[in-house]
Amino acid sequence: MKVLITGATGFIGSHVARLLVTESCEVYAVVRESSDLWRINDIVPLLHLVRCDLLVFDELDPHLERIQPDLCIHVAWYAVPGQYLTTRENLSVLKASLHLASRLVDL
Repeated sequence: MKVLITGATGFIGSHVARLLVTESCEVYAVVRESSDLWRINDIVPLLHLVRCDLLVFDELDPHLERIQPDLCIHVAWYAVPGQYLTTRENLSVLKASLHLASRLVDL
C-alpha cells in the first residue's frame, strides 16, 4: 500500500511512520527542507522523503500527482509549546489541511 504521511518528524507521526514501515507499506513522508529528522533517522532509508512545505500549495500538488497515494495520514500541525492553542498559525495549517484533503479527493 502506498501511504502519504505528513508530520512524520513529530512525536506521533514518527511512531506512525515506523509502524507503516514495519507493515511493509511504501511510505512517502512529507517533510520541510528545514525539518529535523532525528526522530526518524533510523527509518529514513526506508522512506520516500517528499521535501516540500504543505503551506506552499504549488510545491505540494506535483508530488501528489506523482505519488497517487492509496492512503494519507495527516498528523502535521503547529505544535510549539505554549503557543499552539491560540496562534494564528492554526488558520494557515487548517487552510493547508483543507487543500491537501481537496487535492487527494481529486486524485
